[in-house]
Amino acid sequence: MRTFFKDLISADNWLIHENGFDPKKINVYESLFTLGNGYMGSRGVLEEIPYDSSSGTYIAGVYDKSISQVPELVNVPNPIDLRIVAEGEKIDIKGMYLHKHQRVLDMKNGLLFRHSILANSRRERFDYKSVRFISHHNKHIGVMRITVTPLDAPAILTVQDNINVSIRNKGVLTEGRKKNFQIREVRSERSINYVCARTQDTGISIACATHLIIASKDESSPAPDQSFDIRLKKGESLTLTKFFYLRTSRHLSRQRLRDSSIKALKKVVRSGFDGMVKRQQAALNKLWKYADVRIEGDSDAQRSLRFNIYHLLISGNPYDDDVSIGAKTLSGEGYRGHIFWDTEVFILPFFIYNFPSIARNLLLYRYHRLEAARRRAKERGYKGVLFPWESADTGEDATPQWHKDLDGSIIPISTQDYEHHIVADIAYGIYHYYQATGDSKFMNAYGAEMIFEAARFWASRVKENKRLRKYVINNVMGPDEFHADVNNNAYTNVMAGWNLEMAANLYYEIKSKYPKQLKRVVRKLKLKE
Repeated sequence: MRTFFKDLISADNWLIHENGFDPKKINVYESLFTLGNGYMGSRGVLEEIPYDSSSGTYIAGVYDKSISQVPELVNVPNPIDLRIVAEGEKIDIKGMYLHKHQRVLDMKNGLLFRHSILANSRRERFDYKSVRFISHHNKHIGVMRITVTPLDAPAILTVQDNINVSIRNKGVLTEGRKKNFQIREVRSERSINYVCARTQDTGISIACATHLIIASKDESSPAPDQSFDIRLKKGESLTLTKFFYLRTSRHLSRQRLRDSSIKALKKVVRSGFDGMVKRQQAALNKLWKYADVRIEGDSDAQRSLRFNIYHLLISGNPYDDDVSIGAKTLSGEGYRGHIFWDTEVFILPFFIYNFPSIARNLLLYRYHRLEAARRRAKERGYKGVLFPWESADTGEDATPQWHKDLDGSIIPISTQDYEHHIVADIAYGIYHYYQATGDSKFMNAYGAEMIFEAARFWASRVKENKRLRKYVINNVMGPDEFHADVNNNAYTNVMAGWNLEMAANLYYEIKSKYPKQLKRVVRKLKLKE
């Protein structure tokens, strides 16, 4: 691999390898090799999209529920689809004889490399190399470069530049594959392809524009059409560089999507592949400067730790305070892209201590959904807020009511009814952020309101046991998720008690330091000292 990408690839303790090809692990490596920047995530699929692959392109905050039990993260049209056919035979890892295959994820620079040698039915070999990335310099941009060389004989290659609009969410056993969008516009202008889709229920428009550049014999030019032929001599290389741009109507009007996307894409193309790679390296190096943890004497441990940090780095969204990080980040459709307590308890601390502005955004995602949490508490006879066990776009509870297991049995899901510890978990995340950053503006404007309402929930949730002379919390489920409707779960009780005590202490802290700000919160919540 270093022979071909020596100017780009990092040292070995920054690399995750796939040596050889195991069809049974195709989806595993697609998840491991996910690329992203917090705004969008792209599974590490092979560019030819072989049979049984699970292509996935996801944009934070884009959900739909038109044909599902609950909202789910939408698998949007996929720009990573470049079909190359050599005289009737698709260059494909499953459709050709495989002589060699290696892929490497360079975590330091967010680059995914590939080198394969494939042979057709006449045993004529093709050398295939690729590199691609999702930009950390421009959140809407992705780039991939592919080089194909016939090694044994001349060949006529047919190239088809696609945006895959047949993409579907996988769904669970009872739902089957689902298409959560409709195509509203398709345009093609020589080297530029444009597709606009719209989610069926939520009505979010998704624009995808691509631009393909071809290079051979030291000449470079835009692709002549969406599909074209090119004749190569033995040993002669064809290089295809594809830039793609994704944007939604969440922050831009539908009327401006097409022109804005194509204009922005053309500007990026003028920067060139090398310029985009340099910007990618600079952006990732800046992130790793804060996030890297170095281990001496154990290269496997070093690589494993960096792998976990890498997946956090590509999931944090510095651009938007109306989205959060799901249990599978943007690497796939597991848990339907929903947000759980995991975010505030397990994911948030990484951002608090490395990128506090992203941590702040994650907490504001909860604040923007306070009204839904208030309604949920009120519907169940409680005060304050009851945050949903599974959250998506609206803040309403997005937990499915049931699930069909592999043996065909129907399993009712009750986590949403009993795992109330999420209320204290979110309060914990807010206070953790405040303790570490000292961000009093956030606490006074947003955090205190959430913490006080969480404490108000627990005050209404507990029941007095006069015989024990204690307050108890009955009918809950602890974080293990396997013991439903139990009384006085240790974790839940400890967190509830902490939430109540911390809220009282915070009240008097703000009263002494920021009395005007406290009065505003007190009036809004109608609190009594």
